[in-house]
Amino acid sequence: MTSSSNIDLAQADPSRIPDNLWEFQGYADDGQSAIYYYWVDKTEGIYFQKKQFLQENELFKLNKFQREESESKRFGDGQSVARIPLNVFYRDIAPRVKDGDDEFMKWWLNHEDNVQYRNFRGKL
Repeated sequence: MTSSSNIDLAQADPSRIPDNLWEFQGYADDGQSAIYYYWVDKTEGIYFQKKQFLQENELFKLNKFQREESESKRFGDGQSVARIPLNVFYRDIAPRVKDGDDEFMKWWLNHEDNVQYRNFRGKL
């Protein structure tokens, strides 16, 4: 599908849309997430929608605190290294693991874009 602005929506990547271009629409019925739209064409009613889970900011703060506290600690069996919300896990990680990519989670957690999910320093 192509809109009048010549954007191929099937190939578009909403994750590349800067945060300041998303328009707040309200809160989800469960009250646990905020809904945002990026309008591709308002007259045609074409938009991307994203949900921002409200607890993520608190999780990121806690993870950062624990990551900083882990500087003097050593890795060990049973050591927690990350906290990932289930919506992110099911969206980004589970499909790859299900397809047999056993190294993907390790790569994902070590990637610099995902540092906010880590609560222990270092590389896996």
